[in-house]
Formats: sequence, structure tokens, C-alpha cells
Amino acid sequence: MELTPVVFNDYIVNELSEDTLPSVARVGSSFSYEIKGRLHGSRLDAGGIEFEDEILLSDFSHLQGKMISWRVDRIDAEFLSEDSGQPE
Repeated sequence: MELTPVVFNDYIVNELSEDTLPSVARVGSSFSYEIKGRLHGSRLDAGGIEFEDEILLSDFSHLQGKMISWRVDRIDAEFLSEDSGQPE
């Protein structure tokens, strides 16, 4: 399965304390999620689940290696076939 974060407007990214636990949490009953994890390049590692977006690298490079929270408008899920790794 491939997870793709979707941001419609502004990127909401905040630095967190180093002892924050990685997580992915739905915001209320909306399709929005708050992702908490460590930023590595364009990837956010939320405890073994990685999300990638080039804006994280280009606009938030000052937060590299730090724990951050990222509010996304939704997370798209694409199911890949086991044989080819291609979308079904």
C-alpha cells in the first residue's frame, strides 16, 4: 500500500519536542490528519510509516532531523499488487 499526503492550501508544520511520540491521528470527523514524526529530507517518518512531499524539503529544511507535526487535508491510499508493486 502506498500512502500519499494531500495538502490543498497552506502547509501547517510545527516543530515538536524531541520526546514526542510518532503518530498519525485523524482530526475530528474530517478527512484531515495530524502526522507527527521525524523529518528526513522530503520524508516524514511517523514511527515506521513514511510520508513524502518535496515541499517538506524545500520549505522546511531548517527542521531536518527534528520532530515535527504536519497537518494534511487527507491521506490517499493506493493498493499495490503483490506481484508487480503496481497499482491494482
